[in-house]
Amino acid sequence: MEKLLQLDNDILLAVNGAHTGWLDPVMLMFSGREIWIMMYAVMIFCLFRNFGWQRALIVIVAVAVAVGAADQISSALLKPLICRMRPSNPDNEISALVHIVNGYRSGKYGFPSSHAANTMALAMLTS
Repeated sequence: MEKLLQLDNDILLAVNGAHTGWLDPVMLMFSGREIWIMMYAVMIFCLFRNFGWQRALIVIVAVAVAVGAADQISSALLKPLICRMRPSNPDNEISALVHIVNGYRSGKYGFPSSHAANTMALAMLTS
């Protein structure tokens, strides 16, 4: 397990250390919520257009429940159980080596990824 964790840190620091100044605002924008509003609006429009309002509403409610469940399971249950600190967390031994954009460090724990869990729930339900 130690070798796997060391490999994970090495890969993170290699990717994080290869940053470019012009890409920092782009990555910060894509990690925010506002950028995704248009994608969700298009998805909802396509659901209503292709399936009618009743079926679209059922899918939207199902997606909301699935994403909400995935988010709560990953954030409220698994993260406190696993306790794997984010690399940017000041209590993490590698935090001094991590490039931080605009002082944004996010939450205490980073594993499992809530973004990945939520996106997978959305993808599985809409596929």
